[in-house]
Amino acid sequence: MLKRIKDRSSIYYACFLIAVYIVLGLAVTLSCNYYFFSQQKNILLSHVERIGNIIGGEFTEDGSFIVEKFHEDMTNMVKYSGASFSVTGPNMRLYFVSDKGFENLGFLEGADFKSLEGSDIYELKGDLGLFNKDIYAVGKSFEYGDMLFYVFASEQLSVIQMNVIYASIIILTSLFVAILIGYYLVMIAIEKSHKPIIEMNSVAKAMAKGDFDKRVEIYGSGDVSELCENFNKMAESLSRENEFKNEYISNISHDIRSPLTTIKGFVEAMMDGTIPPEKTRHYLEIVYNEADRLSNLGSSLLELSKMDLNDKTLNIESIDLISFLIDCVESMEDKCRQKDLHIEYSFAQSRIYILADLAKLQRICYNLVDNAIKYTDNGGHITIYAAIKDDKKAIIAIEDDGIGISEENQKHIFERLYKVDKSRGKDKTSVGLGLAIVKEMLEAHGESISVKSELGKGTRFTFEMPLDID
Repeated sequence: MLKRIKDRSSIYYACFLIAVYIVLGLAVTLSCNYYFFSQQKNILLSHVERIGNIIGGEFTEDGSFIVEKFHEDMTNMVKYSGASFSVTGPNMRLYFVSDKGFENLGFLEGADFKSLEGSDIYELKGDLGLFNKDIYAVGKSFEYGDMLFYVFASEQLSVIQMNVIYASIIILTSLFVAILIGYYLVMIAIEKSHKPIIEMNSVAKAMAKGDFDKRVEIYGSGDVSELCENFNKMAESLSRENEFKNEYISNISHDIRSPLTTIKGFVEAMMDGTIPPEKTRHYLEIVYNEADRLSNLGSSLLELSKMDLNDKTLNIESIDLISFLIDCVESMEDKCRQKDLHIEYSFAQSRIYILADLAKLQRICYNLVDNAIKYTDNGGHITIYAAIKDDKKAIIAIEDDGIGISEENQKHIFERLYKVDKSRGKDKTSVGLGLAIVKEMLEAHGESISVKSELGKGTRFTFEMPLDID
């Protein structure tokens, strides 16, 4: 398709250049014709004026006209100018003066000499019925006493026309060469501009078939180069998304299959009597926990799915942060008691009011505190921090002295279904979506979350919320 577009563009451009060349050719020819005839007219007119002066100087004091002197002066004028002249005398006959001498041509047919009286200029083209060749003549009348002379200076029409043709050929040839060079340069530019598009089209087709490894070459600079770079970034992002999707599906499959296998195995064992009746309750509790885990996974996936569909509508309200944090931790008191965890509060102010979506903020804090409980050893400490920052934001932190997170794992902990415990051995209840949900909900508020952790020394999650300053 792109090749056809490029070929069509070349044809359109060639047709456009041909049309432009034809128009310019006509304009050049007309301009040369006008220029050379105007130039020749001025030259011939200057000769006519000079001859008029010569004629005026051939009269004596008694008014007689010195014909011999006139012949001599006209012969010199022909030698000097290279032109030919036609002069009418008092008898209105036309005399042709050239390098061959004087010729009596008779009367000039079709010429209205009366129209030349005064300072009018007369232009004639053709053989005029008197010459063997077409001429271009410029004439003017001169009056001396009671005598009226008509003077014409002429040049062969073919000579002027050949000058027009030669000049037009030179200009049009130069113009043709310039257009060819321009066409070649434009075709190179079109080729260069289409090449990255053709290559991007090829890479896009490969990506549509599932091959995300291809990239386009970076061409030149400016917008095209930036387009190629952004296309490669998009391809890289799609490649990562594809890898994430595959891993995402694999992890979900494992997290669904694992509890289902456990439930199916224990139920079958209870049904066929492999498990004795006195231990049935114990295994039913395991089945219940696995079913609960499946329910949590479904709820979490549904929650993320809504956010992926841009269902990020917030019901913003003013919240007493201090009371909210205390209530959140107390709702998890049973979990803390089971592990003998010590909860500490570190609040810089007794009252801090923030603007947030209460339901989403509850989920954020619940997930972070629950995460701290899971990865803190029995008898450990969890600290809840809250303070005002820059009179615009409240800063909240949940810190524990648990097992910590390695630097490598810190890069991925907010990814969906990512688990620090790859074997899924330590935490059987985690579905790997808690921190991903926290990140998504904070981004819906226009905020972000950071983590600072060290293996064996604990972890601190920190985020901010806007203050209610009204």
